[in-house]
Amino acid sequence: MIPDNAELAFQGIIYDVYHWQQELYDGSFATFEMLRRPDTVVTIGLDDDDNVITINESQPGGITRNGGVSAGQVEASDASVLAGAKRELREETGYAFRNWRLLEVRQPESKIEWFVHVFVATGVIDVVPQRLDAGERISVHPLPFERYRDTTPYQHRRALERFSNAAELRAWVGEGEHPTLEV
Repeated sequence: MIPDNAELAFQGIIYDVYHWQQELYDGSFATFEMLRRPDTVVTIGLDDDDNVITINESQPGGITRNGGVSAGQVEASDASVLAGAKRELREETGYAFRNWRLLEVRQPESKIEWFVHVFVATGVIDVVPQRLDAGERISVHPLPFERYRDTTPYQHRRALERFSNAAELRAWVGEGEHPTLEV
């Protein structure tokens, strides 16, 4: 993690660069550097027919993702990471869910202070039209849970492999909101 004595060297649109003096094993000092960016939320929404709400997405610059799930940046205006996950899911898919549980949190890069929070949501409340950003084209495609679990290329696949079917996943999520990892 970025130490308290680090200085902001550059502030970007997404990434900020921090520098600090770090004592080395021989007693000398060197400038260390690390990036920081807003956390990311990923939501595996499971509808009432045991389908994962997947999306096909394209963004300007040739960025495309097919068969993924709702994901996006936690905004400064989000009251919590869970609130960010709910907002992103609603904007990108139109879905709102009643039950939420944090599946995993990971830090994809050790030199970037950035965490990816993966949630599972069940209990569809309603579905409204999407509210996409000007730079997003997203289509929604429900996919049976077992097929998603067995074919997704994303890192959370390992966490999903412990559930043999959607009923087990739904039972694990339970009722209500569980926004922290339970040990």
